[in-house]
Amino acid sequence: MCFRPLQRKFFFLIVKCFLLAFFALGTKAFSAEENSQPSVITIVNANKTEYEKDSVTKEEQIVLTGAVVVEVAQGSVKTKISASKISYNRETSILYAQGDVVMEQTGGKAG
Repeated sequence: MCFRPLQRKFFFLIVKCFLLAFFALGTKAFSAEENSQPSVITIVNANKTEYEKDSVTKEEQIVLTGAVVVEVAQGSVKTKISASKISYNRETSILYAQGDVVMEQTGGKAG
């Protein structure tokens, strides 16, 4: 009887490790599947476009300001992003949107 709480903790530890490994591997497989097609970024509208280099990281980025609208297409999925300011980091290929951000996505799988 005195080992029962210890056995229960050990069981839950094994279950947690299994779930963590399952989700970590599942996430990697899912993201590799989605990223197999290249993303195409189209600037629909921007009042101002600037090219900057971060003073600390030295990473290059494109900064769009003023009623910015961009579309990102990857396969059948198309995402439209509207914001006051959008920065695109060329080194990491990541978009950062700020101010009144609206995102609409069409195509692809739901869920």
